[in-house]
Amino acid sequence: MIPMDPGPEANQGSGEGGSLPPGAGEVTLQAPSVLETRGAQNFLKEVRKVLAGPAGRVILDLGEVEEFDSAGLSVLVQAVFMGEERSKQVRFSRVSPEILDYFSLVSMERLAGIGLERPPRLGFVSFLGNLVMPGLEALRLWFYVTVETFWGVVVRPFKGEKIRWDRVVEEISAVGAGAVPLIFLIGFLMGLILVMQTAGSLRAFGAEVYVADMVGISITREIGPLMTAILVAARSGSSIAAEIGTMVVSEEVDALKQMGIHPVRFLVLPKIVALA
Repeated sequence: MIPMDPGPEANQGSGEGGSLPPGAGEVTLQAPSVLETRGAQNFLKEVRKVLAGPAGRVILDLGEVEEFDSAGLSVLVQAVFMGEERSKQVRFSRVSPEILDYFSLVSMERLAGIGLERPPRLGFVSFLGNLVMPGLEALRLWFYVTVETFWGVVVRPFKGEKIRWDRVVEEISAVGAGAVPLIFLIGFLMGLILVMQTAGSLRAFGAEVYVADMVGISITREIGPLMTAILVAARSGSSIAAEIGTMVVSEEVDALKQMGIHPVRFLVLPKIVALA
């Protein structure tokens, strides 16, 4: 909650902007028009100087602020924090909508330390549980997706639930055909490196004629499948993870559930078949 100035009428009562202690006055401090990195530090010095005086309430007038950024926000938070330390009220007046947008991104109570208590120290069992439970939850989700995918590929087709082959073809085009140019490039570079590294050694034994055969067989049989698997996992796997993660954040997966569509069968199953 932003500590706003309730106005002179509320200063006569009690509560948020209640009456001041006897002998304590009120000081209004005008914020500069540019409350950014440079102007914010100078304004903070003025606030610190006013809080060191006898005033019981300090009103920070933000009506003339035209330029404002995170540095200005930090200064306002520090002002509230220093007021709490000195048992003085720090309030804001004439706050523009642009500044309110910045305040909506943070919690004033937590940043200023108002009512924030240090969490209790965890015991050994609780500490161990906090370490183990996230891993167990991730393992449970992995096991669920794996079993559901295997069930959808092996068992469900025999129960009348067919695999969406149109989706599988689209995924094959994305994760398979889309990676072919990169695989060709990696294969060419790997073969070039093998030739450069082995030609000199084989020439000493008069066996440089076997360089082409060695490179062709090693790339085709050994290095080629390995590099293809690595590229599929790195390129296509990361792309799939980013796609599904974005759908989870944007609540598209929840929308599929609301429409009665099973997310694993609709999203994961075609991708697994395509990768295979």
